[in-house]
Amino acid sequence: MWEVVTVLFALMRDCARHGDIDVPAIEAAIPLPLREQFTAWRQTAEGIGDLPEGALAPACSATPACMAPSSSN
Repeated sequence: MWEVVTVLFALMRDCARHGDIDVPAIEAAIPLPLREQFTAWRQTAEGIGDLPEGALAPACSATPACMAPSSSN
């Protein structure tokens, strides 16, 4: 599962670098408790230290959706 998360973070990193994510707008909307959570997460997780919070927030939001089993009814 970590491989999928690693790919997701790589995609977010590239999107932020190329201006596909409005990093400043997202960062302005992140509440303080979530910023503190990102700081704690960066200290324990490898490979995300260079992601700006504006790219980390969408990655964190998308990860549970990516991990959820799809329903095909």
